[in-house]
Amino acid sequence: SKLVPGQEYIIQANYTGYLDEKVTGLFINHYSESDLNKIIIASLLEPTHARSVYPCFDEPTMKATFDIRLVHRSQFVAISNMPAIDVSERLDKDGKWKVTTFNTSVKMSTYVTAFAICDYDYVNTTYNGIEIRVWADKASISKGEADFA
Repeated sequence: SKLVPGQEYIIQANYTGYLDEKVTGLFINHYSESDLNKIIIASLLEPTHARSVYPCFDEPTMKATFDIRLVHRSQFVAISNMPAIDVSERLDKDGKWKVTTFNTSVKMSTYVTAFAICDYDYVNTTYNGIEIRVWADKASISKGEADFA
Protein backbone atom coordinates (compact mmCIF):
# COMPACT_ATOMS: atom_id res chain seq x y z
CA SER A 1 0.00 0.00 0.00
CA LYS A 2 1.06 3.61 -0.48
CA LEU A 3 2.34 5.83 2.29
CA VAL A 4 -0.09 8.58 3.26
CA PRO A 5 1.31 12.13 3.56
CA GLY A 6 1.02 13.53 7.08
CA GLN A 7 0.65 10.07 8.63
CA GLU A 8 3.13 9.07 11.35
CA TYR A 9 5.03 5.84 10.73
CA ILE A 10 7.41 3.84 12.92
CA ILE A 11 10.46 2.28 11.31
CA GLN A 12 12.25 -0.49 13.18
CA ALA A 13 15.67 -1.80 12.18
CA ASN A 14 18.32 -4.02 13.67
CA TYR A 15 21.66 -2.24 13.79
CA THR A 16 25.10 -3.14 15.09
CA GLY A 17 27.68 -0.49 15.91
CA TYR A 18 31.21 -1.18 17.06
CA LEU A 19 33.27 -0.03 20.01
CA ASP A 20 36.75 1.05 18.94
CA GLU A 21 39.93 2.32 20.58
CA LYS A 22 40.27 5.10 17.99
CA VAL A 23 38.78 8.29 19.40
CA THR A 24 35.95 8.49 16.86
CA GLY A 25 32.37 7.28 16.90
CA LEU A 26 31.81 5.19 20.02
CA PHE A 27 35.14 4.46 21.65
CA ILE A 28 36.74 3.01 24.76
CA ASN A 29 39.62 4.73 26.52
CA HIS A 30 41.80 3.21 29.24
CA TYR A 31 43.32 5.37 31.99
CA SER A 32 44.82 5.09 35.48
CA GLU A 33 43.47 6.66 38.63
CA SER A 34 45.20 6.10 41.98
CA ASP A 35 47.08 3.11 40.48
CA LEU A 36 43.82 1.51 39.34
CA ASN A 37 43.11 0.72 35.69
CA LYS A 38 39.85 2.35 34.60
CA ILE A 39 37.85 2.72 31.41
CA ILE A 40 35.49 5.23 29.85
CA ILE A 41 33.20 4.57 26.92
CA ALA A 42 32.31 7.79 25.11
CA SER A 43 31.22 9.25 21.81
CA LEU A 44 32.88 11.69 19.44
CA LEU A 45 30.54 11.99 16.49
CA GLU A 46 31.86 15.05 14.66
CA PRO A 47 32.05 15.40 11.71
CA THR A 48 30.42 12.24 10.26
CA HIS A 49 30.86 9.49 12.85
CA ALA A 50 27.26 9.39 14.16
CA ARG A 51 26.39 6.96 11.35
CA SER A 52 28.90 4.49 12.80
CA VAL A 53 27.11 4.54 16.18
CA TYR A 54 23.41 4.58 15.28
CA PRO A 55 21.33 4.65 12.10
CA CYS A 56 20.73 8.23 11.05
CA PHE A 57 20.86 10.84 8.35
CA ASP A 58 24.27 12.23 9.33
CA GLU A 59 23.95 15.61 7.63
CA PRO A 60 24.23 18.96 9.51
CA THR A 61 21.13 20.40 7.81
CA MET A 62 18.96 17.50 8.96
CA LYS A 63 18.18 18.08 12.62
CA ALA A 64 16.05 16.03 14.99
CA THR A 65 15.33 15.52 18.67
CA PHE A 66 16.90 12.52 20.38
CA ASP A 67 15.63 10.19 23.11
CA ILE A 68 18.75 8.58 24.58
CA ARG A 69 18.73 5.59 26.92
CA LEU A 70 22.00 3.98 28.04
CA VAL A 71 22.29 0.53 29.62
CA HIS A 72 25.37 0.07 31.80
CA ARG A 73 26.82 -1.67 34.83
CA SER A 74 25.80 -0.21 38.19
CA GLN A 75 29.31 0.92 39.17
CA PHE A 76 29.32 3.40 36.28
CA VAL A 77 27.43 6.61 35.59
CA ALA A 78 25.87 7.50 32.24
CA ILE A 79 26.14 11.04 30.84
CA SER A 80 24.49 12.62 27.81
CA ASN A 81 23.47 16.02 26.41
CA MET A 82 20.33 16.25 28.50
CA PRO A 83 19.62 15.60 32.19
CA ALA A 84 18.76 12.06 33.27
CA ILE A 85 15.04 11.72 33.96
CA ASP A 86 15.00 8.10 35.09
CA VAL A 87 17.38 5.44 36.36
CA SER A 88 16.04 1.91 36.66
CA GLU A 89 17.44 -1.61 36.93
CA ARG A 90 17.26 -4.48 34.51
CA LEU A 91 18.18 -8.11 35.07
CA ASP A 92 19.33 -10.43 32.32
CA LYS A 93 21.55 -13.50 31.98
CA ASP A 94 24.66 -11.29 32.48
CA GLY A 95 23.43 -9.88 35.79
CA LYS A 96 22.09 -6.56 36.96
CA TRP A 97 22.27 -3.46 34.75
CA LYS A 98 21.33 0.20 35.23
CA VAL A 99 19.17 1.84 32.58
CA THR A 100 19.60 5.63 32.43
CA THR A 101 17.01 7.51 30.39
CA PHE A 102 17.62 11.12 29.42
CA ASN A 103 15.21 13.93 28.67
CA THR A 104 14.39 14.47 24.99
CA SER A 105 17.04 16.70 23.43
CA VAL A 106 16.50 19.97 21.71
CA LYS A 107 16.46 19.78 17.90
CA MET A 108 20.08 19.32 16.82
CA SER A 109 22.40 17.69 14.31
CA THR A 110 23.44 14.08 14.85
CA TYR A 111 27.11 14.95 15.39
CA VAL A 112 26.18 17.02 18.48
CA THR A 113 24.71 14.05 20.36
CA ALA A 114 27.06 12.95 23.11
CA PHE A 115 27.14 10.20 25.69
CA ALA A 116 29.58 8.50 28.02
CA ILE A 117 29.63 5.65 30.50
CA CYS A 118 32.31 6.15 33.13
CA ASP A 119 33.37 6.20 36.77
CA TYR A 120 33.39 10.00 36.92
CA ASP A 121 32.05 12.58 39.32
CA TYR A 122 31.12 16.20 38.74
CA VAL A 123 31.05 19.71 40.13
CA ASN A 124 28.20 22.00 39.22
CA THR A 125 27.04 25.57 39.22
CA THR A 126 23.93 27.38 38.06
CA TYR A 127 24.00 30.18 35.50
CA ASN A 128 20.79 32.04 34.57
CA GLY A 129 18.77 29.20 36.10
CA ILE A 130 20.55 26.49 34.09
CA GLU A 131 22.63 23.85 35.85
CA ILE A 132 26.10 23.41 34.36
CA ARG A 133 28.15 20.32 35.25
CA VAL A 134 31.82 19.62 34.67
CA TRP A 135 32.57 15.88 34.74
CA ALA A 136 36.03 14.45 35.42
CA ASP A 137 37.72 11.48 37.03
CA LYS A 138 37.13 11.33 40.78
CA ALA A 139 40.76 12.13 41.67
CA SER A 140 40.62 15.36 39.65
CA ILE A 141 37.30 16.33 41.25
CA SER A 142 38.62 15.68 44.77
CA LYS A 143 41.73 17.81 44.06
CA GLY A 144 39.53 20.68 42.91
CA GLU A 145 40.82 20.55 39.34
CA ALA A 146 37.33 21.06 37.91
CA ASP A 147 36.32 23.91 40.22
CA PHE A 148 36.44 26.46 37.41
CA ALA A 149 32.82 25.54 36.79
